[in-house]
Amino acid sequence: MTGTCLLLVSERPAVRAFFESLRAVDARGLQIRPLPADADAVGEIRLPTASGHVVMAVDVALDVEFSARICEAYRARMPGLPILAVICCPHIVTPLQLRLLTKAGVSGLLDLEASAAESLRVLHAMTRGNVVLHAALNEARDAAMDGLLLSKTGLRPGKNGDDTRLRIVRLLATGMSDRQIGDVVNLSRHTVHHHVERLCRELGTRNRTELAAWAGRNGLYGRKPILP
Repeated sequence: MTGTCLLLVSERPAVRAFFESLRAVDARGLQIRPLPADADAVGEIRLPTASGHVVMAVDVALDVEFSARICEAYRARMPGLPILAVICCPHIVTPLQLRLLTKAGVSGLLDLEASAAESLRVLHAMTRGNVVLHAALNEARDAAMDGLLLSKTGLRPGKNGDDTRLRIVRLLATGMSDRQIGDVVNLSRHTVHHHVERLCRELGTRNRTELAAWAGRNGLYGRKPILP
């Protein structure tokens, strides 16, 4: 099986050591290539010719705005490159900064509190084009990440009822029934069922189980709400 090539942009030894520890336990053969945190030097760096099985991890804890410029520079060189934002303290990253990272091409978040197994799952999932969020975000930051998730789903809040359909997908991913979802979004069970069937058709899933799995792969999941 082809291993993952990790392009690591970080000046901090602790972050580099974290990813080096993953290489020691990855049966697929994780390769790590350090790259400079210098947007102006990107044009002179020799990068892989294809983005398949390649992931870039950018340490954004020190300066989010500067890191976003780095993401944009590398993404311009490799348009299909999946970019993972590495954060140590999710609560200090503001919703505005999250939107900035999304605009710069970031399609994943990883909190360094994640275990080795969880971190490797994130890296491998991103090589398959999945959106992956592994960070303890609060409600406001979850909302700020909708742009990242929706770029993969085609749903648009506020447009043709997609805000409601987005909520339905999120709730469905928690394992809730149509009746339970209806209680949360103030719709009848039959209306929720209609939305689920339409989403299945539009997203190419055969049933609600596959739709829930699709939602999970794309990061559309969260805490199960308390029913009224």
